[in-house]
Amino acid sequence: MGTIVAAARKPLFLAVLAVAVFTGLLVSPSLFFAGLVVYVVAVLLAAQDRTLIEQQQLRTKRRGLTSQTFLYKITLIELAEREVRKTIEEAGSDLRRMLQATLEPQTRELVDQSYQLAQKGQQIEQYLQRANLAGLNQRISELQQRIKNTSDQYTREQLEQTYKALVGQRDSAQALQTYIGRITSQLENILANVQAMPAQILRMRASDVDAQMMSSQVANQISDLNNDMQAFVSVLDSAIGQTSASAP
Repeated sequence: MGTIVAAARKPLFLAVLAVAVFTGLLVSPSLFFAGLVVYVVAVLLAAQDRTLIEQQQLRTKRRGLTSQTFLYKITLIELAEREVRKTIEEAGSDLRRMLQATLEPQTRELVDQSYQLAQKGQQIEQYLQRANLAGLNQRISELQQRIKNTSDQYTREQLEQTYKALVGQRDSAQALQTYIGRITSQLENILANVQAMPAQILRMRASDVDAQMMSSQVANQISDLNNDMQAFVSVLDSAIGQTSASAP
């Protein structure tokens, strides 16, 4: 449905529809229906276009991702994955079929992992913006002074509870700052691996004897990286979940 809507909004097709409407009003209603048929057929055909389908898939995967930092890294990974598919398509028929059945799906899975990591990174970024570490540290320092200067036992206990909660928020924020760096490193690792694949594929094309062995080695490498990414996402989910109770 998304590709049909996108195709229906193409300027060229909208121009066809506009011409159909005007000719139908000014010349003959039959021309309107003929133009409408042309418009509908053109939209349905365009909706099957692979490029348009890929664009819609990318929009779906990127949905909700607004961080410029992570959008930039995702864009680089998308471009690298596109180059991998292009290089695979240019390979000989036997090698192409083998790579399309093994390496291409694993590469796609790896890129999908990058979208998950970027979403987690953005979630942490937003938390850190709300947490405001500098403000937290200032409030903690002020509470320490108030606790020190308070003689009333009940008031002191209330202030100490507040102090403990704020320290928990600060510790969570500091821990998540570390995860931002780890996410960035993981995305750079994905990018480096995907960018290396076209050269590896070209080597396979140049060495038919070792092509299957090399393909297996690269596929295993990507599979291991995918497993690492899945484990890392699970760790991130746990770390983010631990901060939810202390979110400011």
